[in-house]
Amino acid sequence: MTKQSHWSIATNPFLSAVKGSYMNTKKMSNFYLGKLKANTADTDINTLYTKFLPFDTMMNDSYSSFISQGGIQSGSSETFSVKLIELTASGNQWDSAAQLIYAKGTPKYLTLFPNGHTGLQKGTQIDKLTAIVAHSKALGIVATPDATNAGALNSIKAKVDSFYTDLKKTYDDKNDGKNISSIQSDACFDATIAVCEQMYIGLGTLMIKFYKTPDVIAGYFDEATIRSHKQTDFTHTLKHAQTYTIAERTLATTNQIRINNTGVVPLRFFAANTKDGAIGATFLEVAAGINHEYAASQLGDIANNHFIIVSNPDAIQAGSFVLNLL
Repeated sequence: MTKQSHWSIATNPFLSAVKGSYMNTKKMSNFYLGKLKANTADTDINTLYTKFLPFDTMMNDSYSSFISQGGIQSGSSETFSVKLIELTASGNQWDSAAQLIYAKGTPKYLTLFPNGHTGLQKGTQIDKLTAIVAHSKALGIVATPDATNAGALNSIKAKVDSFYTDLKKTYDDKNDGKNISSIQSDACFDATIAVCEQMYIGLGTLMIKFYKTPDVIAGYFDEATIRSHKQTDFTHTLKHAQTYTIAERTLATTNQIRINNTGVVPLRFFAANTKDGAIGATFLEVAAGINHEYAASQLGDIANNHFIIVSNPDAIQAGSFVLNLL
């Protein structure tokens, strides 16, 4: 039987577009607010502007706090990547438990898993966290009118909620290093979700208003960011004495990067003007086991050098890392 995919309009496109990047969310939020502000002479647009303004402010403030705290602490012992690997197995367990209640393919089962396990296995970090929250809500919705199966459904929901709590904690640890994340990163994460939800509401309102001239709607949103599919998270293992080109990106001095050295040897990160550029006098050395946030400018002359490169100077042992463009 051919698997039915979710109708695209029923999926929030902004959550996918931010690709787990707070910086992308801030850009999209600021763009949308600016377009609304430019058209406040229209009473409908002015209403949207007034409603969205506090969310944009929240995004700006939380992002500024996130950047300024600097992320100087090491990551937790259980990493976010490990929990993500566990998500696949947990999703299978939740599915198996659900099938003991509702047969696979029935309407109630499809309410719980409308896209199978796609949301739990694919997409950005935020996509996966959001998918878990959505699954929890679906379990609650289905359980409410079903007195016979409510106990079993709520038991699954408790496991889903517990996994989300653990995963969210490791996500915060990855991004902020310790419990300070409950202030800066947690606020930034919540602001990202809220902004994307409000833009989705705005999209619906604009579709009602401009249903005969839909081209007008596109001008309100940052299409360049929405359409961009550039990777923001990078994971790699380097052999001894190996140099590896991570990505080509144009970074501003205000940009931040997070580097988690998951290996046992120090690694050196730098910017070069060619793909195979050699390390120079300026580089960022990250010790083994360190998970910190840095200013992108610490890579070197990022205004003229757009290739992000890493070098493993150890002559014997391999190294590994996770790099996030924030």
